[in-house]
Amino acid sequence: MKKIFLISILTAAIGCSIFVACKKHEFQKRDDAPYLDDSYDYEAAISATGSANQGKVTNAGARLGRALFYDTKLSKNNAVACASCHKQDLAFADNVAFSSGFDGGKTGRNSMSIINALDAKGFFWDNRTQDLNDMVLQPIRHQIEMGLESSDFLITKLKATSYYPMLFHDAFGSTEITKELVGKAMAQFIFSMVTGNTKADQANVIIGGWNTNSSILTPDERQGSAIFQNKGCAGCHAGNNLRGWNDLSFANIGLDYDYPDKGMGALTADASQNGVFKIPSLRNVALTAPYMHDGRYATLEQVVEHYNSGIIYNPTLSPQLKKMDPITYQPMNEAVKMNMSDDDKRCLVAFLKTLTDYALITDPKFSDPFKK
Repeated sequence: MKKIFLISILTAAIGCSIFVACKKHEFQKRDDAPYLDDSYDYEAAISATGSANQGKVTNAGARLGRALFYDTKLSKNNAVACASCHKQDLAFADNVAFSSGFDGGKTGRNSMSIINALDAKGFFWDNRTQDLNDMVLQPIRHQIEMGLESSDFLITKLKATSYYPMLFHDAFGSTEITKELVGKAMAQFIFSMVTGNTKADQANVIIGGWNTNSSILTPDERQGSAIFQNKGCAGCHAGNNLRGWNDLSFANIGLDYDYPDKGMGALTADASQNGVFKIPSLRNVALTAPYMHDGRYATLEQVVEHYNSGIIYNPTLSPQLKKMDPITYQPMNEAVKMNMSDDDKRCLVAFLKTLTDYALITDPKFSDPFKK
């Protein structure tokens, strides 16, 4: 009897220690397998871009990345996923100035859209990494965003499922799970988020020439595309992705004189980069409000008005946004004023709305596989 009683006590103690350990890490073994349709072709979308990087994506790798992207197990307490801040119906951006992390804390900057990342050369608002494999891991270990500072605990959680070892085997030829392979798989899923089927694309105004007379666009939209070109917007929002010709474009756009958030300057400790932030893509811009690194503008109309009359001169303002001396053609210590009419501004907003790819935001291969 004493032996049975002792065994009972030991069993209870072990059970309590396991419960405490689980509670400490806020981890419960779950087996809610995602539904991943293996007929979805992620490779085809990449091939259509003609990118030299198209070999980076396989269907099995993107399928695994999709599961990881939507899985709340990648956060400390199973509360949030990458998709919590990057929502498909919002072109994989968020609709609040600062997103909520795993424990309710707020991110320091607005969650920008992550689409068309295949040929991008700099990530985050401050260019802190040029490697998408690394970029996707940073929010996971961030103390506010997802809170999984221990990669060992992340691997333990993934191995505890019945499906991840199999998915990793399909993607990489082994059931081994590492944080590097987690990053590689999620990068493949994000690489496959290609958007290029907008009204503007169909009208051939982005690549084919700005002042098109295509009947696909309304008169207001055609006028807006001409304003976009003539007022210099295309000088910064350039190339196929409308985020800079080399996809590595950062600028101080005159939001403040003295920036509370120094942007790249905070990262590099270089005062000449204070207030310098990534130039985001304008594709799907009508879906990605609020705007700017701090989400200060709620509407496209407010953004347009900023460039029309609200640019603030400051020591690191981008030269493109400074007035030019009419004699020397050198930048002056004064911000430009675009002096657009109300009709011009309305047409410009109308054109920006033609950059929306509605197929992307409803495509099931980018949707949540955990939804029942």
